[in-house]
Amino acid sequence: MAIGSILAAILVLAVVIFVHELGHFLVGKWCDVEVRKFSIGFGPTLLSRTVGETEYRLAAIPLGGYVQMAGFEEDGTDPDSMPGDSSRGFIAKPLWQRAAIVAAGPFVNLLFAFLLVFGCALFYGAAKPAPHATIDGVLPGRPAAAAGMQHGDTVVSVDGKAVATWEEMVAAISASEGRPLRFEVQDEAGTRRSVDVTPAKAAQHSPSGEQLPETWQIGVSRAMEIVPVGPLSAVQIAAARTWGDSVMIVQ
Repeated sequence: MAIGSILAAILVLAVVIFVHELGHFLVGKWCDVEVRKFSIGFGPTLLSRTVGETEYRLAAIPLGGYVQMAGFEEDGTDPDSMPGDSSRGFIAKPLWQRAAIVAAGPFVNLLFAFLLVFGCALFYGAAKPAPHATIDGVLPGRPAAAAGMQHGDTVVSVDGKAVATWEEMVAAISASEGRPLRFEVQDEAGTRRSVDVTPAKAAQHSPSGEQLPETWQIGVSRAMEIVPVGPLSAVQIAAARTWGDSVMIVQ
C-alpha cells in the first residue's frame, strides 16, 4: 500500500475519532459532567492545553481517543477520578443523561456522515448511471479488455440488434450462454468500430460482499454522470446512503 494511502486512511480515522469523541464531550458538558480530558490519539502527548477544567490534548498515535469524565467509576477506588463536586460526577447523573452521553458518540458519527453526504450532493451533485450503455472501466484480463474495448466506449448494438440502455446490453450478454458476440461501439470522438467479444462466466457480489450466482460477463463497469440536485433530493440521498452503509457495516 502506498504511503499516501496509509496517511489518508489515518487522516480519515482521526476525523472519525474526533467527531465520535466530540459527541461524548458535548453531551457530557451539556449534562454538567466534569470533563477532565479530551484526547485525540494515545501515547506521548504532542500538544496540550488546559481551558477551564478540561485538558485538550493531541497524542502521538492517532488511532484512538477518549473523553475522561470525573466520577465515571462508581466504586471510587481512584480518588483522583472523583469530581470536585459530587453532583457533577458521571455516575451521579440520571440514567437518561448517562445513556445520552454514551450514545452521543455513534449518533454524532451518523449525523456527521449524513451531513457530509448531504453537502456533497447539494453542492457537487449526485452520481447516476449514464443513460446509454457507456463503459467506464475495463477490467484487465477479462474478455472486453482482450477484445480492445476502452473507457468511454458506448455500445450501440450487439449482434446487429440496437442497444439503447445498459440493461439491454447486459441482457444480451447474459443470454449469450458464452457464444461470441459482435459489439458495435462508438468511442468518445464519435468513431464507430466492431469488436468481437466472447463472454465468460464470473462471480458477482452484493454490496455487502455476499457471493451471488455466476453470470456471463465481459468485464466492464457502467459509466456514471453527475447531475445537480435540490435540497430535498439531497436529504433523501444522504438518508438512503447513511442507512444503507450502516446496514452493510452491521451485516
